[in-house]
Amino acid sequence: MLLVMIVAVVVFAPLGTPAWYWLLASRVIGIPLIAGLAYEAIKWLGRNRSKRWARTLMLPGLKLQLLTTREPDREQLAVAIAALEAVLAVEAPGEASEQGRIGIEVVA
Repeated sequence: MLLVMIVAVVVFAPLGTPAWYWLLASRVIGIPLIAGLAYEAIKWLGRNRSKRWARTLMLPGLKLQLLTTREPDREQLAVAIAALEAVLAVEAPGEASEQGRIGIEVVA
């Protein structure tokens, strides 16, 4: 998200402060442009993550991610496993065990 915000500032800053209708139109039209540029930048940095300069550019976004995400607790893992088992049972019904459940080991 941090990289998306930085790309948006770089793209929209030269526009200045136009009238509200131009401002709204530029933002709506610019959403795909911002998303595409940010996606390509993230992909490019990911390909070059072994280089020090790329890791330096990615570091602020990764640190922000630490603030906004956390490891799931056991209850959330149980729900995720139950959902996965239900999907796998529908997609491959012949591969289910005798009890109708698919064995998945949880390592937490």
